[in-house]
Amino acid sequence: MESKDKLNGLLCLLLLCYSIPIFFVCKTYNENNTLSNVLNKTDICNIVSVFMLSMCIVTLLYEHIKNDKINVYLIISLLLFIQGIIHIDENKIWHEIVTVFALFIVVIYMIYNTFKYKYNMLWLYIILGVFLIWRIITGHLNGKEIFKEEVSFLVIFALFFIHSHCLFVKSIK
Repeated sequence: MESKDKLNGLLCLLLLCYSIPIFFVCKTYNENNTLSNVLNKTDICNIVSVFMLSMCIVTLLYEHIKNDKINVYLIISLLLFIQGIIHIDENKIWHEIVTVFALFIVVIYMIYNTFKYKYNMLWLYIILGVFLIWRIITGHLNGKEIFKEEVSFLVIFALFFIHSHCLFVKSIK
């Protein structure tokens, strides 16, 4: 099987693993202020945790095919921080720390891939991502609802990933 086909198949699995937790979160969202508030519920926590672990495994395979060790390390780091977000009570200071690190790992992943593959047009996603991080941090500090900003950040990251995937696969001879 050609590497393009493998990458395309893994992208489909990634999207499935990414979409199911988002579906459950949106389904149980009932005016909670934060994504963490939804994720910390035991039934949702376990479902999301399993799918995030599945997504990580598929992403590791994906990055292995691309032969990118730095992305592998970033994905492993992100998985650990996501598990922290899911399992640490949102009222604890460690939850705040883990969340900020996870957000910045995503931005580092985006910046690294933009530079490595010279995808200049992907800067828009990074700028939007940084803006949303700013809105999330300042909104949280001021006690405002930040659920929409958090979900928007996840969507921006998904769009970045899909867009960079298409550009990478297109560049394979």
